[in-house]
Amino acid sequence: MLIQTEGIVLKNRKYQESDGILVIFTRKLGKVSVMAKGSRRSKSKMLSAVQPLSYSDLILYKGKTMYSLNSGESLKSHYKIREDLYRLTLASYIVELVEAITIEGQSNNRLFSLLLEVLEGLEEADTKADSLYLWFLAQYVRLNGIQPATKGCSICESVSSPRWRLDFEEGGLVCDKCFSEVYHPWKTISSKGIKLLNYLANAPCEQVKGLDIHPKLHSELEEILNGYIQHQLDYRNFKSLKMLKEWRNTEIFLKKRGDNS
Repeated sequence: MLIQTEGIVLKNRKYQESDGILVIFTRKLGKVSVMAKGSRRSKSKMLSAVQPLSYSDLILYKGKTMYSLNSGESLKSHYKIREDLYRLTLASYIVELVEAITIEGQSNNRLFSLLLEVLEGLEEADTKADSLYLWFLAQYVRLNGIQPATKGCSICESVSSPRWRLDFEEGGLVCDKCFSEVYHPWKTISSKGIKLLNYLANAPCEQVKGLDIHPKLHSELEEILNGYIQHQLDYRNFKSLKMLKEWRNTEIFLKKRGDNS
């Protein structure tokens, strides 16, 4: 049976000399593993369609154990992301997050559209890449039903506290008074951090592409969201996140941060 669908290539692993085994996030089928015979040949018509991050129009054949790629045409290669090592690292981590939460064969149109939107944004030179990345994290937890509750204390329901913590297990804020009752992993979150999280979770993509976020506030919310996501997914081995942390300590990044990231 042949199936036509749009897809974003998450992984392309070499198999034998000229074949590839792909992990593709498709609009119709969700995440699928696909055998792409001959796709790694330099003269293959499908070469651009099977590159990681490529958004492609695909025709898949459903076999007994996995899908096979019958044909593929790249709709958007996102090659500009691959030309910028920092943006490529951000995109690689985003792709890892998508792969980690998606289930084989189960469609998720909202997450598919979110991934496509953030890749399109990272292609644009004037986009604040760090702001867009933080927006993705906030949208990611919202769309996948793990958004933390931030209207008040999850224990006593108070809306006022000199200091707030985010309980990673329960997914809610805890005030200073109730903090002694928390026995789970947690992180302190500032009032500005709470406001930014709520804003990013509800703002459209276009509003955040040019958004300037103070580095200190960005680092706070990034650490909280990544820690929270890892706890919720019970998975911490994100290779691209390790690379991203290494990037943040380089001179190139420090110079570029105030420029266009």
